[in-house]
Amino acid sequence: MSGSCPQLAFEFAFHLDTPLDSGEASEFWSAFLDFLGTRDLACSGGTEGGGRFRYFIWREGSQAEHADREAMREWAAGRPELSEVKVGDLLDGDFNPSWRLDV
Repeated sequence: MSGSCPQLAFEFAFHLDTPLDSGEASEFWSAFLDFLGTRDLACSGGTEGGGRFRYFIWREGSQAEHADREAMREWAAGRPELSEVKVGDLLDGDFNPSWRLDV
C-alpha cells in the first residue's frame, strides 16, 4: 500500500499600492489569471482588506514546482502596482488555506 502524493502548493501575497479603476482592475486580474493559466496553475484566496491579497497556488492533478514560484516572482516584479510581494515555500498544501506567510 502506498500513501498519497503530497499536493505541493505555495502562497502568493501582495499589496496593491493604489486603488485601481474598473479598467485597470480588469486588466490586472485578467493578466493574473492568464499567467496562472499559462502554467496550468489554480488559485483560491482573495482580499484581506486594505489593498492586501493572499492566494493559495497549486496545480490540479499535479504539483506546483519551484519554477512556478520563480515565474510568479518574476511576473509580480513586472507589475508596478504591486508591493510587499511574498512568494511562499512549496508546502504540502493539502488544500488547507490556514497556513500563512508572515507578512
